Amino acid sequence: MDDNSPQPIPETTYPGPTLTTAHIHQLFRLLELDCMLHEEGVMTFLDHESGCRIAVLLRGVDDDQERIMSMQLRTGFANSRVLEVGHVNAWNRKYRWCRAYLDGDGDASLEMDIPITADFPDLLRRQVEGYIDSVRCFDNAMRALVHFAPPPERGG
Repeated sequence: MDDNSPQPIPETTYPGPTLTTAHIHQLFRLLELDCMLHEEGVMTFLDHESGCRIAVLLRGVDDDQERIMSMQLRTGFANSRVLEVGHVNAWNRKYRWCRAYLDGDGDASLEMDIPITADFPDLLRRQVEGYIDSVRCFDNAMRALVHFAPPPERGG
């Protein structure tokens, strides 16, 4: 067989490492984030600078939490009903690291999905720190908007 011939790709449906909720909880503790485990696959921690609580939602393979496939960081901003879709869309156009939206109650939410890949433990710190920076920036922008800016004009 020629050394340059294509090699068969091993069958796998899960490209990342085998991580469980307990592993990810431990990784957050190593990041010095006081992460509370509420139930299997759901954790939260508080960003002390902004005062925002950040939820960590873990998704397993076929909803089996024994092998985590991805995680989502999510923050809700209660009493943010002065924001309109135009504000959120402007945020999403400018900041693409995570996405903002208005929930069913009209409150703003910010979230980011993080896939679990082979380099996940090494990248986790940067991804979580980037998300926390986004939460702080969104919180500051929202506060400034509430106090100083009129809502964007609606298109007709």
